[in-house]
Amino acid sequence: MELIPYQPKLTQAQFLADLLERFPAVAADVLEEEGLIHLQVSAWARYANTCLAHGQLEEVARIIEYFQHTVEQVDSTTENALYVSFLEHLEFSGESENAKQARQLLAPQYLEIWHQLRAWLGLA
Repeated sequence: MELIPYQPKLTQAQFLADLLERFPAVAADVLEEEGLIHLQVSAWARYANTCLAHGQLEEVARIIEYFQHTVEQVDSTTENALYVSFLEHLEFSGESENAKQARQLLAPQYLEIWHQLRAWLGLA
C-alpha cells in the first residue's frame, strides 16, 4: 500500500494574502469586503473581466493560471467561492477574439464547469 502524503489546504487568510501579493490591483476592493470571502473573490472576478474588456490578455492569462493552480489547494469554503464567485462570473461568452482567447486559457475541466455554471444561471 502506497501512502499519499498529507497536503494541508490553504486557509482563507493564506489564500487572500497570496492573492493580494500577486494581484495588488485588487487589494482595495478585496480588503473592503473583509470577512466575506464570496464578495472578496467576486472583486477578483471583476478585475479579470475588466482586464479582458481592455484586451489585457497577458493579465487574464496570469489570473486564470493562478485560479487553476490554486482552486484545489484551498479549504472547501474558499474553493466554493472560487467556483461560485469567480469562475461563474467570468465574462468569457461571445465570439470576440478576447473572449475566444480567454476560453482557451481554461483547462478543459474548468471550461466545462464554467459552461455548466453559466447554463445553470441561464447565461449560456
